[in-house]
Amino acid sequence: MCSKLRILTPVSRADFLHALATARHEEDSQYIQSLKDYLLRRLYTAVAGVVFNGDATENSLHTVLNVGFPKTEKTAMLATQLDMKGICVSEVS
Repeated sequence: MCSKLRILTPVSRADFLHALATARHEEDSQYIQSLKDYLLRRLYTAVAGVVFNGDATENSLHTVLNVGFPKTEKTAMLATQLDMKGICVSEVS
């Protein structure tokens, strides 16, 4: 029985990781967009006076949601809590 010898070209770790990331990009992007849409709906129904800056639904990155909350005594606490959870916030008006 004769077997064929198969020669594999070496692939760098970076090339492998890039191929892996590219393969899942579309699926991951859609999932992240669905999370963004969910958050947008929940904030709109739960927080009176919330505003979404820019085009929050159509022409924006799937990873960015720019939200403005009404100024209350709890605003500073909200910013601190979000920051502690790793969510980027700014208290600049």
